[in-house]
Amino acid sequence: MNLEPLSAVAVAALGLAGVYLQSRRKEHAYDEIKHELELLSLLPENSEMRGPLQSRIESSLADLIANRSRKSRDWTGISFASFLLAVAAALAFPMLQGGWWWLLSIPVAICTMFGLVGFFDSLALTERDASGKRIVPPPPSPPAADKDAQP
Repeated sequence: MNLEPLSAVAVAALGLAGVYLQSRRKEHAYDEIKHELELLSLLPENSEMRGPLQSRIESSLADLIANRSRKSRDWTGISFASFLLAVAAALAFPMLQGGWWWLLSIPVAICTMFGLVGFFDSLALTERDASGKRIVPPPPSPPAADKDAQP
C-alpha cells in the first residue's frame, strides 16, 4: 500500500493548522508596548527609569503608527487554497495510473481551479477588515451634469 498521497495530505493539513494558529496570534509589537506600559505604571513617580521607559514607549508607538500598513494577505484563504491544491496533487497520482482512475480528473480539475483562483486572490496584498475580507473602495460617482448645457 502506497501511503505517499496520505502523507502529502497530512503534511498539508498540519501546515494549514499551523498557518491558522499563527494568523490568530496577536502582533508582538502590541504585546511589548502593553507590557512596557504595565511596567511604567508600577514604577514609582520619582524613579530614574521612568523617563527613559516613557520615551521608549512613545517612540515605539510612533514607529508602530508610522509603519503600520493596512494592507495584508488573507492567510486563511491561502491555507485553504493550498490544501485544495494538495488534494488535487494527491488525487492526480492515482489518476495518472490509468484504468478507471481517470474519473478522478473531475475532482482534480475542480480542486485545481478553486485552489488556483483562491490562492492568487488571497495572496494579493490589499486592504482588509478585521475578518480578512477585502475592503472595496466605493465606485466613483458619475460626473455632475451641467445644468446650463442643453443637448
